[in-house]
Amino acid sequence: MPPHPENYAQCRFPAKRKLLCEAASGFFVDAPGKPRTAYLPSGAIAALGRLGFSTDDSEGNFRLDIDVSEPPDFTAIAELMPRALHDAYGAGVETKLGFHAPYARRSTGGCVPGS
Repeated sequence: MPPHPENYAQCRFPAKRKLLCEAASGFFVDAPGKPRTAYLPSGAIAALGRLGFSTDDSEGNFRLDIDVSEPPDFTAIAELMPRALHDAYGAGVETKLGFHAPYARRSTGGCVPGS
């Protein structure tokens, strides 16, 4: 998330009814074996905790494991990432976000808000 590309939130489906999400903690900013220099502020960690993420970053990023209902609540899933980016990392309506979805089909029409 600009201007700090080390700040991100992401999810993936490791199994049919499981969703694994993680939010950057700063743990992996420095090279392995180097002293850690990047930490999220306590308010950001608390915001992620309110969303259900773990608040322990002693061994990696903040993590959230979700059991997906049947039928899936795609609205709740879709709202989680922007909420995490807003609440923990300060994203707002003017923030230009980058996305990486290697398995998603390419859109030919672009993204049109509100459509």
